[in-house]
Amino acid sequence: MHPSNEREAGAIPPSVIDYRLVFESLPGLFMVLLPDSPRFTILDVTDAFARESLRRRESLVGLGIFEAFPENPDDPEASGVRKLQASLERVLATREPDTMAVQKYDIALPSGAGGGQEGRHWSPVNLPVFSADGRIAYIVHRVEDRRLFSSGVPVTAGLSEDERPKRGAAAARVLLVDDSAEARAYIGALLAPHYVVETAPDGLAALEAIRDRPPDLVLSDVMMPRLDGLGLLRQLRADARTKSIPVILLSARAGEDVSVDGLEIGADDYLTKPFSARELLARVRAHLEINRSRRHWMRELQRANEELEAFSQSVAHDLRSPLTTITGYSSFLLAADGPALGAGQRHQLERIQAAALRMSALIDDLMSLARVNRFTMQFETVDLSRIATTVIARLREAGPARNATVEIPSGLLVRGDSRLLTIALDNLLDNAWKYSAKQSATRIEFGEREESGERVFFVRDNGAGFDMAYVHKLFVPFERLHPSSEFSGTGIGLTTARRAIERHDGRIWVTAAPGEGATFFFTIGESENRDE
Repeated sequence: MHPSNEREAGAIPPSVIDYRLVFESLPGLFMVLLPDSPRFTILDVTDAFARESLRRRESLVGLGIFEAFPENPDDPEASGVRKLQASLERVLATREPDTMAVQKYDIALPSGAGGGQEGRHWSPVNLPVFSADGRIAYIVHRVEDRRLFSSGVPVTAGLSEDERPKRGAAAARVLLVDDSAEARAYIGALLAPHYVVETAPDGLAALEAIRDRPPDLVLSDVMMPRLDGLGLLRQLRADARTKSIPVILLSARAGEDVSVDGLEIGADDYLTKPFSARELLARVRAHLEINRSRRHWMRELQRANEELEAFSQSVAHDLRSPLTTITGYSSFLLAADGPALGAGQRHQLERIQAAALRMSALIDDLMSLARVNRFTMQFETVDLSRIATTVIARLREAGPARNATVEIPSGLLVRGDSRLLTIALDNLLDNAWKYSAKQSATRIEFGEREESGERVFFVRDNGAGFDMAYVHKLFVPFERLHPSSEFSGTGIGLTTARRAIERHDGRIWVTAAPGEGATFFFTIGESENRDE
């Protein structure tokens, strides 16, 4: 660019701009305060603020904010001054903006307007302004007018017909939790035309109400006495009866840490005060609809599972009946006519009997896998060492001639479902026992180690092992990495073990090498720390 053009396009020198005129003409409701706690002297206000507060700028500038706007002496429950002072002090302490919930202020009317007090509902934000040396030079006090709260104007004004929830005979129930009576009244007024709204002043009161009758959605403030919103959320998510209730957190404290903490604990959504009526209603409506759809599909899934279970039981019964006949008659022929049978005939009967027994074992394994998927889990303290010892004792009894060394440390305790964990260990140890059968001396170890702060359990053997190139087939039903003529089995056991581990929010994986054995690793996830 040519130098002359640069001069023509250059910025207007700051000294030319009348910043005071710009500030005072802003349409928003702003005050500039000195950080001279506890007085907080008013340095300037916008014309809009002066009009809204029914005061002249000249009468406000130079006064402390609480001198200019004292508490209404006729209202013993007034708390606006106390809450505003606490917010301003927080700005000085944290050096961060502080957003307050909707507050009710009573503005003194001039004598020409009849005197007395007129209520205002404002949503304030206090913002620090820093000097070049890093000190807080000013605090900007900004408010948004919330007279919609008490003006009688419908809270759905401005919403399209499609955006307005319909309240019918089966309207959803929303529990609103907030320690501010003004906030409960304001938000309740927004929700009441569409939902059945119940309120609680803190988390403990909310828990009592929820346990008595769970709502369809909880809308909770974060900062509350006794039990705050995050504490309430933790308790709801830890209880099987309330863990699926949608929870939307509300907070006047903007910031990533607060919202991330809430979402990590299990909040479905997060809104920072102040928020618009339109946004609140849209989010409440969306989460209620999501929860409604989720409940519908859970009912459909339960119905489908019940039908599948009935079908599985029927098929298992229908298959077992002819198999019992086949194995019975083949056993009878082998016993009664054995001496008269030729070698070929006897071999064919033995193959028929073996196939029938294998089919019966396959049905049993498939039914076991189905039971793992539909168990209602009951969490308790489970001794994995005791389970492993019991399984190995059964295997030794079935193979008393086996030269086997088995190491099982004592005291491996977890939280989980004892039936499912027994099924998992039974299949993993049985797998280790089976595939190490051809070794002159079997070695099996069950234990635990720590990896990146996580408990990892393992079952290790010195058996046949396998090529890790085929590991992707290992947990697939009916897939086998060794021929059935070499090692018996149905190909269902490891699939069943994996499903039992996954139902505990755990993972299972394996390392192996041909002729060098295999080590199966598994974890028990977060579910070990909760009761259901």
